[in-house]
Amino acid sequence: MDYRIESKDAFQVFGYEGIFRTDGIGINASILNDNATYQNNPHEMWNQNYVNGAYEKLVSDAGDLPLFVNPDSCKVHGVCDYKQTESGTFVYMQYAFRGKYSRVDGYTVMDISALTWVVFPSEKFKWDAVCEVIENLNKRFYSEWLHTAEYEQVNGMNFEVYGGDSDMGYAELWYAVKKKI
Repeated sequence: MDYRIESKDAFQVFGYEGIFRTDGIGINASILNDNATYQNNPHEMWNQNYVNGAYEKLVSDAGDLPLFVNPDSCKVHGVCDYKQTESGTFVYMQYAFRGKYSRVDGYTVMDISALTWVVFPSEKFKWDAVCEVIENLNKRFYSEWLHTAEYEQVNGMNFEVYGGDSDMGYAELWYAVKKKI
């Protein structure tokens, strides 16, 4: 199974935040930035932000990638379950890493503590398969790796880090972990 363990210093991310229902039916809450709303799931949030120009604005405001991220990575990524929401919901942010030249006004900013991460990389894929790729990486973590590892998950947070070009992409899922006692 392809994975690696990495320790990362504290960092910040910023972007568009939405709260979604776990059953995927309708929206639970509006986005917390500029009162936009997204239907059903984070994938639709990505599509809507691409169409309405919010994605390109986030790319423009991102600045440089931090040194701990593959320099071939995209500027915009996703993170899920980084804070508690009401039962039956989850929080998701389409984000950029905050750097020296990032412009964060009008975005939700989130602090990430120094943590140890297990990183699951994907093979290259056509972008229209991104949802399936992310689902398969999640399954590998939860059903194949977590119950046999010497680590346990610290919280439910997981980062989606994307790279590639307009034709082919790749993804990494980062899960915060700690050694079992």
